Amino acid sequence: MINIPEVLQERYDKPHLSYSSLKVALTDMAKFDQYMKGELKFSSPALTFGTLYDMLLFEREKAMDTYTILSHETIMDRCSDKTRASKRPKLTNDYKAVRAQMEQDAATGGGMLCTPEDWKMANQMIDRLERCGLVDSLLSSGNYQVEFNEMIGPVRVKGFLDCLGDGFIVDSKSTKAVDKFRYSVRDFCYDIQATSTARCLVLRSSTGSSRRRRTRIYPQCRVFRRNAVHWRDEVPRCG
Repeated sequence: MINIPEVLQERYDKPHLSYSSLKVALTDMAKFDQYMKGELKFSSPALTFGTLYDMLLFEREKAMDTYTILSHETIMDRCSDKTRASKRPKLTNDYKAVRAQMEQDAATGGGMLCTPEDWKMANQMIDRLERCGLVDSLLSSGNYQVEFNEMIGPVRVKGFLDCLGDGFIVDSKSTKAVDKFRYSVRDFCYDIQATSTARCLVLRSSTGSSRRRRTRIYPQCRVFRRNAVHWRDEVPRCG
């Protein structure tokens, strides 16, 4: 019988898989190989915003120390007079170079940049969760960013839980449109199956008119021995 952690350790210098690596493996094994070797990086506006939102929601003090708001005015202050006089400064090489340098400086110092629009939107979303009581009911008593590194069948899986409560796990997802969220579940492999031997968990989706039940497997619940997963799309509706 193949010892999967040993094979991973020998080939990629790490014995575990993660949610991201499993997701890549489901679509393209060549990309999975690149990802495990550190040759493939993913970046998109959605991922960038999701990182900001999660840190503000679960690790707010860390977010305040990590993020610098990169506004157009801040960049323009460092640009040349010629760029500031331009009708379309964002298209100039000077503007792009200044922005790139600021991003590099932030990364070198262990920080991150975000736009004023993303910062405002993330905080507005969190404020709605607080005003509607979802933070108090689901997040206030839990432990945030809980790491797990456990064997699930023959595979070692490593990751972090957004929030580990008393008998439940909360994983926060943001979406542009609730009625389209079921497509995000498919596109981003939220319902990934970590192993065929794990306990099958019923996900009850309240999106869409059919209200179909779908059986999926969540590796986090296997590790923490939770008995059920409830797929909830609760939307703050308080103004």
